[in-house]
Amino acid sequence: MKKFIFFIFCFSFINLHAISPGFELNNLNVFLNTDVNTYAPQIISNLDTSAFLNFDFEFKNQNLFLQPGVFFKDEFSRDEFKNKKIVRPFFRRLNYSAFTDYFSFQSGKDLIYFGEGIIKNYFYLNIPEMIKSDTALWYVKFDIPIKNFIIDLGSAFDTRSVDIFEKPDWYSVWTKFAYSSSSFFIGLESDMLFEPAKNNKKEYTLKTALEVLFNLPLDFKIYSNAGLPVKFINKKINDWGVLAGISKTFFVKDNDYTFTLIAEGAYNSKGMNYGFFYSTGLKDYAQITAGLQGLQDKELMGIIQSELFISDFKFKIVYLSKNLLDKKDILNGILSLSVVLND
Repeated sequence: MKKFIFFIFCFSFINLHAISPGFELNNLNVFLNTDVNTYAPQIISNLDTSAFLNFDFEFKNQNLFLQPGVFFKDEFSRDEFKNKKIVRPFFRRLNYSAFTDYFSFQSGKDLIYFGEGIIKNYFYLNIPEMIKSDTALWYVKFDIPIKNFIIDLGSAFDTRSVDIFEKPDWYSVWTKFAYSSSSFFIGLESDMLFEPAKNNKKEYTLKTALEVLFNLPLDFKIYSNAGLPVKFINKKINDWGVLAGISKTFFVKDNDYTFTLIAEGAYNSKGMNYGFFYSTGLKDYAQITAGLQGLQDKELMGIIQSELFISDFKFKIVYLSKNLLDKKDILNGILSLSVVLND
């Protein structure tokens, strides 16, 4: 009886903000340029579904956000051009955070922000999977703020393996030191990637990266980052690169509508990448982005992304065109459609 009373006493200090159900539907269509049908392209189509619950708890200076659910994934491998079926009855998101006057601690599965860049981002963690800005990772990190400075220590893990209760194939340990103000940011990041053993030798890759950003008058922003990964076993410099970008944002009607022009260039071990983008924000209702990105005179692809927000629903359409400079490219375009309730 005493234990029960103690439990009720402790639970009374916990504030449960909301419990809400949600779901996510993703449809990926890959168009292939083959000779199977002259009048219609070959299409590889995947439909991924998931259902989950949202829980948000608060306790003094702590917060716990949970999205447990059941996920059925049918992912397309662009390298192998085939489907891989994956079932992940796990957490869509999980974020525990604790704050004090001297440091903050976060752990779980969520988005991690590292630097600027659309076509490339050399300030981001060096990990073996292709990661997008909206990809959640399992991680642990400490933030130590000292006036305008912040020291960030953390570790990220192989999300695919952890989601299905398996030992991670890789993990990364990072440290980041940054200074920021309203008009200027500079950060130095270093991470070590530990991968599975090859030829009875474990693979280690040390990457060091630098980023600088300036917020200029008239809503201009310029930024640049560079990364240098070094493999210890092979003693090779792998996927090094430098990115520079500039953007200009126009605000209309008390910032309800935004129009942003972005230009980026990156030089790396493969050559010169470039990208030009135009983004429109329509209050809290829609975000539309269109652009071109390419690699020297070898690749040029168009990108269109549209997000529509209606009540608790989010609709997203993304189209990536074929390589406009290579008529023999087997990939003829990718169309992604998705809808999420209570993201």
